[in-house]
Amino acid sequence: MKRVLQVVLILLVVIIVGTILFFKWAVNANAIVHKSSEKKLLSSSSSKKALVIYQPSRTKLTSTMASSIAETLQKSGYEVTINYPSQELNYDISNYDVLVFGTPIYVGKYSTVLESYMKTIKDFSNKRIMIFSTGGDNKVTKEIDPLVQLAKGADKVEDIKLLKGQTTRAADAIKNLAGE
Repeated sequence: MKRVLQVVLILLVVIIVGTILFFKWAVNANAIVHKSSEKKLLSSSSSKKALVIYQPSRTKLTSTMASSIAETLQKSGYEVTINYPSQELNYDISNYDVLVFGTPIYVGKYSTVLESYMKTIKDFSNKRIMIFSTGGDNKVTKEIDPLVQLAKGADKVEDIKLLKGQTTRAADAIKNLAGE
């Protein structure tokens, strides 16, 4: 009996430690600063420009949604620049009509790297902005409210929670924001 109790106690400790390490691993994903990886999707038909800045997720869901949004903008006549957030980015925001910011949500937390980047932008006036989050729970949708508050002064700000398989929803949301 004593031996069984020891084994159960050891298993319980292993489960608790494993859970703590998993949550630490997950939350730290939003604090990783990725190297700049600029991509451009060019449009031959317009001078409209869009900037998509997103924090990649461990599951690639945020990258999938950012790509879907960027491709939709390109098809709507926008030249699209895509990159990861970083303090080293120096885009002149005044050159862009639409700004898109994306973050995965881990344990209810958004990307602190994206937040820091957004704080460097001093003027969101005359901009249409989408802030999207990705995650596994669609019941909780207020996680990115602090990021929405950073976009003060924008003409229009849309926030949306996207789940796996919702690329059409992402495309529809950006078309609506862009006025297409």
